[in-house]
Amino acid sequence: MTQNTKIFAIFNAVWFQAGWWLAILQQDLVIGWLVLGLVLHWVVSPHRLSDLTIMACVVPVGGLFDGLMSYTGVIGFRGGEAILGVPVWLILVWCYFACTLNHSMAWLAGIPKLWLAGIGAISAMASYYGGARLDAAEIPHFVWFAASYSGFWGLLLLSIFSDQSRFIRRPHSAQCGCG
Repeated sequence: MTQNTKIFAIFNAVWFQAGWWLAILQQDLVIGWLVLGLVLHWVVSPHRLSDLTIMACVVPVGGLFDGLMSYTGVIGFRGGEAILGVPVWLILVWCYFACTLNHSMAWLAGIPKLWLAGIGAISAMASYYGGARLDAAEIPHFVWFAASYSGFWGLLLLSIFSDQSRFIRRPHSAQCGCG
């Protein structure tokens, strides 16, 4: 990993956290700022095409899952403008998340699969639960929520970082992994 890659990975992690907090605390009020943040990231990213490919794959899957969970009453999201039951601010958080996969979260590609599934299951569920505690969502049935989100996220990270995944840039590859 070059010095510039390390610096960008740190920028990417801070950028994601800033976007997450902004979205959770202000929801619809900061959609414009979240879009501006995505444009900024795209301008400075060393892997623009790969980032866009990952967003095109991950965001619809995550959005559909959140829409299904909202529709079935497992979770309820705050916010006005929504697409298939998912607030626009949350779709933008999915975009931010997708942009971390080749940068600040690229290290996940090198860990054992069981750890990967566990990290996905626990950290994502904790993120949604934290968002709910900050009033960005409502979780009426914690057991259903925990089972659904832990299972989905464990499988999602496994599929994203699987050896066969074609859209995650590998450190040893000169290609973006897009095709």
